[in-house]
Amino acid sequence: KMDHLVCFAGGMFMLAAQEWPESRPKWEVLAKGLGETCHDMYKATATGLGPEIVDFLDGRDLTPRSWKYILRPEAAETWFYLWRFTKDQRWRDYGWEMLQALWKYCRVPSGGFAGVRNVSRLPVENDDLMQSFFVSETLKYLYLLFDDEEALPLEEWVLSTEAHPFKRKRSTQPKRQAGGGRHWERG
Repeated sequence: KMDHLVCFAGGMFMLAAQEWPESRPKWEVLAKGLGETCHDMYKATATGLGPEIVDFLDGRDLTPRSWKYILRPEAAETWFYLWRFTKDQRWRDYGWEMLQALWKYCRVPSGGFAGVRNVSRLPVENDDLMQSFFVSETLKYLYLLFDDEEALPLEEWVLSTEAHPFKRKRSTQPKRQAGGGRHWERG
């Protein structure tokens, strides 16, 4: 079983790969694997939108357990970090597929967006709710995925769990201890 929420972890692992270069290959494999699995969740449905929960059959094939889509940002978040750190075009392609599906199935006549009750049923039936995280996270990560890196250089900014950018402080840097651990010193 995997919830859509787990899709954020690919971005977290990609950030870990930048912080601990000695373990980078391990973190990148995890990040890319989750990025692909999240994409598989999306492409397994009639709408191209990721279901809320999937089950893995025989440890490989996935099938939706909860068919709804509530405009979640986690897959876009991981694809954003994977794009930024690898420059592999497939991550942008996945984001573009997601954006097209959002536009086609989640946009409502009133001008907003709404979730989908069943991602594998056409025509779709939308719920009557645009989650607040849709604009603050989902659209922000998709925008950043396609924008120039200068708009938000990750060497200077960090994004919170709600995708709010915070300027990184450079006055505190980790220093290696003799035993290989880290401690923090103020500069």
